[in-house]
Amino acid sequence: MDSPHQGVPAGRGQSRGSVPLLAAAVWICGLVGFAVIAGLAAEHARFPADLWIAQHVQGFQSLSFHRALDFGESLASAPYAVFLIGAAIAGLFFFGRRREALLMVAVPLGWGLNAGCKYLVSRPRPSAFLVEVRGQAGDDPSFPSGHTVTATLLFGLLFFLTSCVRPVWWRRLLQVFCIYVIASTGLARIYDGRHWASDVYGAMLLGALVVTAAIVIYQQTSRPRGA
Repeated sequence: MDSPHQGVPAGRGQSRGSVPLLAAAVWICGLVGFAVIAGLAAEHARFPADLWIAQHVQGFQSLSFHRALDFGESLASAPYAVFLIGAAIAGLFFFGRRREALLMVAVPLGWGLNAGCKYLVSRPRPSAFLVEVRGQAGDDPSFPSGHTVTATLLFGLLFFLTSCVRPVWWRRLLQVFCIYVIASTGLARIYDGRHWASDVYGAMLLGALVVTAAIVIYQQTSRPRGA
């Protein structure tokens, strides 16, 4: 079983420092983008397109569609998410992948950042006068979506860790499943009227920033000295 960062040769003549610098620039742009979205969310209860998206998503009436969303969302909910994190850590330690197991620390770190953002932005949940709210929406602020952050963190890391899985068809199947859980969780939060689309987008961006930072740190610290 290879390490996830192995097997990607650098191009000939490619500057070793150019890729990390480009990645850092993209990450910073993403961070600035998230800060802008969070700032706007703090000033506006919803964005202009949020209501239109919610109405169209909720207007898609299909039992199969609803069940597909519910299944993906359930994997990002407690206690299933906690169980999956524990299982991933135990499995990685069992196979001697302690450094990879440490990557899962990014999940509770993301939870802490999400809680801080919710407190700072303090955006209200969607109103039942505007959209259909299914189930208990929760009393905590709306931005960013906690379920979507969890899905992006957990299954974003699992997507990366499965890059060493063989055969290739099995790896692709697992990675498609990871994408499905992230996407279905975000759609489910809109479909159930629990969050606006901008809450979901902000959550995905926050989760992606944390996952990317964790993977970069893992890759940089895993390289042999002088490489």
